Amino acid sequence: MIINIKDLSIDELYSFIKKQAEPEYRADQIMNWLYKRDASSFCEMTNITKTFRTKLYDNALLHKFKSFQSLKSSDGVTKYRIELLDGNFIETVLIPEKNKSTICISTQVGCKFGCKICRTGQMGFKRNLTSGEIIEQIITVRRDQGKHSKITNIVFMGMGEPLDNFDNLKKSLEIIIYKKALDFSPRYITVSTVGYLPNLINLGESFPGIGLAISLNAANNKTRDEIMPFNRKYSIEKIISALKKYPLKPRKVITIEYVLINDINDSPDDAKKLVKLIRDLRCKVNLIPYNDFKSSKYKPPSPEKIEKFRMQLINSGYTCITRKSRGKGINAACGCLATL
Repeated sequence: MIINIKDLSIDELYSFIKKQAEPEYRADQIMNWLYKRDASSFCEMTNITKTFRTKLYDNALLHKFKSFQSLKSSDGVTKYRIELLDGNFIETVLIPEKNKSTICISTQVGCKFGCKICRTGQMGFKRNLTSGEIIEQIITVRRDQGKHSKITNIVFMGMGEPLDNFDNLKKSLEIIIYKKALDFSPRYITVSTVGYLPNLINLGESFPGIGLAISLNAANNKTRDEIMPFNRKYSIEKIISALKKYPLKPRKVITIEYVLINDINDSPDDAKKLVKLIRDLRCKVNLIPYNDFKSSKYKPPSPEKIEKFRMQLINSGYTCITRKSRGKGINAACGCLATL
């Protein structure tokens, strides 16, 4: 069976090397070529014997994406529209800042949870990405940006629900943080979820240093049912209960993501209910002014309403920031990714 070598976990790669009757250190050499030196073919791996390279050609594939297009916004954000080998498309976003660059990566083609405030949710679900396709987004953007660009932060906030593709998420995270592979610090990686509970605790136990963000977006079930129909299966109470059990390292906090929608969830009473809801959690709150799109009936609140909501949380003792919307002009802002 021919395998895509970038779809292998670390253990699977070592096992593959063993089956080829090669010494274990060959796995380290391959990872160095794949993730540090960006080899595009096995023939580039010059410190590997020709005999073993022949074995690789016979038993493995090393492919990139079929193609990609990039679009840069006036505020410096770059969105990548990537064509997969099967003809499906995903989107990936690079967000540069003064001292860091954040890449927002996708885990699925589309999404099955149908959130009404998200363009990806309007696509429906097509398939999961493989671990290699998840990782390849980082490699593709890094390659396109050149040697002078350094990605410092990774957020799993692109298309799809990461915890609904947990096996491939886990394999990709192992490669991303492994020192002999991509070597990113877990503290600069965040996984965002709508609150898919079956794999929530597993994420924390498997990767305790990685950040967790929850797209809560409402402080009562009636409102959340409207904008996030998935809530009918896993209610706010179930999510909060699970978050209280989530394994957190010292000084680590959960990020509560709250998309502010005009006259839907932005009242002083909503803020009061949110404070009550999260009072027993080690958390901070990120407010995200709603990024409206053509087919949406919702609108963002005024800057004054947003600031009033934020100050109500701050005065209640919570760290609360308003996330600046970037890349909106190219549909790269939060909730705007779609390949319709």
